[in-house]
Amino acid sequence: MTVKKGFTLIELVIVIVIISILSAIALPRFLNLDIKAKEAVLRSALSSMKSAARIGNAFARSDSVTAAGNILINNHEILMVNDYPAGRANDVSASGPGTFGGLLTLMEVDTEIGITYSDTAQLRSALQAQTAVMIFYIDSQCIAYQPPQISGGDPLFSIGVGTYSPGAVPACNP
Repeated sequence: MTVKKGFTLIELVIVIVIISILSAIALPRFLNLDIKAKEAVLRSALSSMKSAARIGNAFARSDSVTAAGNILINNHEILMVNDYPAGRANDVSASGPGTFGGLLTLMEVDTEIGITYSDTAQLRSALQAQTAVMIFYIDSQCIAYQPPQISGGDPLFSIGVGTYSPGAVPACNP
């Protein structure tokens, strides 16, 4: 009598069916990991953005303001709008903030994140920079910050990760 080694056809079919079911459940989760990772990076940046705005507000409420009502941190003048940092610097070129900085001066930003403003002109005055919205984006996802537009008001932050609309007037839509 000879002993046969191996699997029957029905055993192989059952194993293939089980593997197919498991891969059908697991594969969609792995496919969305890059989107979830980008959202996590932006949510983390949003927390940093809020912390930096609070730090700027704390400095503005202390005695460390300039004659113009701005704050001076590490020899960088940061434009304050209603006691919060402006959304942008007067010069948004790669060379530096120019005459005054904005919220970005108080932050470290992940290199994966792109930064733009609702006002895309390279140079702006303090008055022009006050209403600008700062937008952090990765691909089609974004978060945004705008300083308060009234005295005693609160800055506007994204509620969560929104949809980035590039163009002549970039926007972060909820």
